[in-house]
Amino acid sequence: MNKIIILAFFTLLSCSTDTPEESVECTTVTPFSVMGNLPDPTDPSVQVKSLSPDCSSSSGGLDGRIGVVLSGGLLPYTINWFAQDTLSPNTAANPTYRALPGTENTTSLDTLLPGNYKMVVTSLNPDAAGGVFCDNGSIFYEEIIQVAPNRELYIIDGPFVDADFCSGNFGNVIIDVFDSIDGNLSFYYNSILIPSLDVIRLDNDTWSVAIENTIESADLRIVNEEGCGITATIDCSP
Repeated sequence: MNKIIILAFFTLLSCSTDTPEESVECTTVTPFSVMGNLPDPTDPSVQVKSLSPDCSSSSGGLDGRIGVVLSGGLLPYTINWFAQDTLSPNTAANPTYRALPGTENTTSLDTLLPGNYKMVVTSLNPDAAGGVFCDNGSIFYEEIIQVAPNRELYIIDGPFVDADFCSGNFGNVIIDVFDSIDGNLSFYYNSILIPSLDVIRLDNDTWSVAIENTIESADLRIVNEEGCGITATIDCSP
């Protein structure tokens, strides 16, 4: 993981208040700035902040990456990373994020699933120079960085479960999946391979999967013939 050492310089300016005869000195520090640090596969001269999982890698599509360069801001500061939690109630205006353990003060993340990741940078010394800053962008920074799905294999719609799935030990799942190589797919429920006899291809993109020993919440992982995989969570909790 990449550690960062950045020098910050600040000066004192005079910031006028509503009272003409009074002034309050404020500190100006170069605001935080975040740039990409990963070569774009389609144009290596361009640096991007994130890369989609690579289906040709040994990880089978579980190697999405984030890499950034952070500059500016008031030292010392800390970097924290969060992942959008797809199991918790989410709205477009108020998504839920969970902390990513072991990622503090790094500017690169590896082995990521597609999704949204939040980077939060916070100065640990906001009271420096009296705690009055001309630009709060030097003591706090927040950005959402998306790791986009690999377009070689992705879920079009679903998964949808039947009425029995969440009420007993057996059920069926219907899911639409785009696979660029148009081959057979393998399905894993709760990390257990579903027998091929329990998987039916209904049409070009639609699959029916019969699952035994269903539980309240588990991952359904789909893997194509090249080893690229995608994961969806089936959650029966209210």
